[in-house]
Amino acid sequence: MPFIEGSARLVYAYEVENLAAGADIADRAIWAAPSGGAVLTRVGIVPQGSSAGIDDANTAVLNVEDGSGNSVVSKTYNTAAQPPAAGVYADLGSLSATHALLTANEVLRLDVTQAPPRTCRRSW
Repeated sequence: MPFIEGSARLVYAYEVENLAAGADIADRAIWAAPSGGAVLTRVGIVPQGSSAGIDDANTAVLNVEDGSGNSVVSKTYNTAAQPPAAGVYADLGSLSATHALLTANEVLRLDVTQAPPRTCRRSW
């Protein structure tokens, strides 16, 4: 892809451990914007395993926040909205137009909240 002056594209991947049933991730730093700031255009997941037991009573919520704790994007998995299959990319949805604009060195954070304990064989 040719370089266009004043513009750059960066694809970044962050691997999260396989969560035990009922385990959560809170306020995990996953990335910091470069010195010129950054505009996020999409956030997604590529699971490395299969999920089990996600339904309306046992949800999984992924929330990506800016440095001030504002939600950039959030996705709830349940009976109707299941996580993608192992090795398949899925976009988490529309980003907040305000909070997807990161200032220099602003840290992006991840929360993963699982409802009541269940078997979850997924790396987020």
